[in-house]
Amino acid sequence: MLKIITKHWPDMPFPDTGHLFSKKYFFFDIETTGFSKEKNMVYLIGAAYQEGNGTSVTQYFAEDGLADEPELLREFAKFCADFQCCVTFNGNSFDIPFLQKRALQYQVKDPFPHFQKFDLYREIHLFRSLLPISSLKQKSIERFLGIFREDRYDGGELIEVYKHFLRNKEESERQILLLHNYEDVLGMFPLIKMMAYRQILHADYQITGVRMHSYTQFDRTDACELLVQAVLTYPVPVSLSFRNNRLACKSEKKQLHFAIPLLSGCKKLFFKDYKNYYYLPEEDRAIHKSIACFVQGSHRQKAKASNCYQKHEGYFLYCPDIWGNSGKKHANANIPEEKKNMLLKKFPVLKDSFTDPYSYLLWNENDPHLENESVEWLLKIYISAFLTYSP
Repeated sequence: MLKIITKHWPDMPFPDTGHLFSKKYFFFDIETTGFSKEKNMVYLIGAAYQEGNGTSVTQYFAEDGLADEPELLREFAKFCADFQCCVTFNGNSFDIPFLQKRALQYQVKDPFPHFQKFDLYREIHLFRSLLPISSLKQKSIERFLGIFREDRYDGGELIEVYKHFLRNKEESERQILLLHNYEDVLGMFPLIKMMAYRQILHADYQITGVRMHSYTQFDRTDACELLVQAVLTYPVPVSLSFRNNRLACKSEKKQLHFAIPLLSGCKKLFFKDYKNYYYLPEEDRAIHKSIACFVQGSHRQKAKASNCYQKHEGYFLYCPDIWGNSGKKHANANIPEEKKNMLLKKFPVLKDSFTDPYSYLLWNENDPHLENESVEWLLKIYISAFLTYSP
């Protein structure tokens, strides 16, 4: 016989997800007897939803095994009819297709027609490299947030518990099964806070300060870096610090601090239309043919792609891939195309040599570009490109 259990907590606030989606939504998780949609069944579905100013959880439990599954699916489909969005943890890959397949087998209507499906696992996986955790299992993320469960089982272990329950109907085993599902469902509430880290990856913050900082390294050599301060709209739940050889980042509540290494020296700006240039060996630079006509023929030669350049001295940033860097490709920010095109015009690409796989951008502290929005977009693209960098 199908058992439907509903609990209501008038003082438990339902998560505010207005910044993620606005449709009426619920959280849900399922328990199954295995991974096969054809051979295994779903025996428990838990759904959490807003009711009044509080939270309710309804669980659909197949007490008599396979015989209860069709009714379980029908009742859950009725429940889903009042919503337009569902929130899951890895549900897009497992829970949703599993239920759809089982419903089809019993000719029960699809519980999720035209649903917006928000998968917390997929969203968190996008910024996994920022997190100091070895696993993206739900319990691992909960522990990262400082949440520790009463439940000690995982879904696989509970299969045997359920099989034993079907034979003996022991109340203690029923409670073990319901508790695990209940904590899986309510455990997704605090995971919504993890979405605050998406702001860093998506460059969804406001830069409030930029300055150059000179310092002495451990090997007593001089170095320079760009220090960037920024503010998030939503606070991160746990402070983070991480570093690679392109970027260092520290986040605390709504505050972000970035340190970007600057390279000093000389780089070369290569001209693509080298056939319109002449190379001056004595000066080690190329000039346009409209000017080269005033230089004696013995002091000039037709430029080649490899020597058609002008030198620039100063400080340089490593170049993100939107500038056509032929080296390692990196992740990119959700930066509007018009902003990228604007930056392509304002910040030319330089190299050490024509065959250098890496590119650089000149950073001039006195450049008038730094007085307008172009610097903010440049830094956002750089930060997002190199957040997940590995050489």
